[in-house]
Amino acid sequence: MKRILMLLLAMIMAVSMAFCFTACGEDEDTGDGSGDSGSGDTGAGDSGSGDTGAGDSGSGDIGSGDRDEDSETGEIRAIYNSYVVAVTARGDTPLSYEEWLATVKGEKGDPGAPGKDGTVWHVGEGAPSSVDGAKLGDFYINKTSFEVYHLTASGWSLLGSIKGEDGEDGYPDNPDTSEQPGTVWFFGDGAPSSVDGAKSGDCYLDTAN
Repeated sequence: MKRILMLLLAMIMAVSMAFCFTACGEDEDTGDGSGDSGSGDTGAGDSGSGDTGAGDSGSGDIGSGDRDEDSETGEIRAIYNSYVVAVTARGDTPLSYEEWLATVKGEKGDPGAPGKDGTVWHVGEGAPSSVDGAKLGDFYINKTSFEVYHLTASGWSLLGSIKGEDGEDGYPDNPDTSEQPGTVWFFGDGAPSSVDGAKSGDCYLDTAN
């Protein structure tokens, strides 16, 4: 009977020791796992400022006060530097600045809508009533009275005259002085070739164009 009790006690001790070794082995494996996935491999030492800090991704090439070849400030170059750091850390070869800039440029947009017609000046004798080709917003000058009109929804509206009042009579002509006649405006259809009374310094307005 004593022998049987000793045998049972030995078996219980053997099972207990086996269970203890198994539990300890699991704890050691778990400890290794946390050591692999902890800060030792993937902590701030690898992904922190050591590799991708401000020293690499800052605007070292172009400062905030400088401009690049596109007349942009250093912000574009700073973005490019960040791209270089990220690609280099991944193990790839980064594109050059010009190649990278071409990849971030969008496609050519659709043509814009046609612009509105500009204002046109019309010239004629007398006040305007019906002017061929005139559109809202156009102007008309009466070359006889030098009065200017503006075409509105209600018709031609008189704005005023570009000719001032007659000035005072000048002094009698003195051959000994260097005074010269003033500039004169002439009107006609087509480019001028020979204009009666025109002198050097005068101006001509082609009413056909």
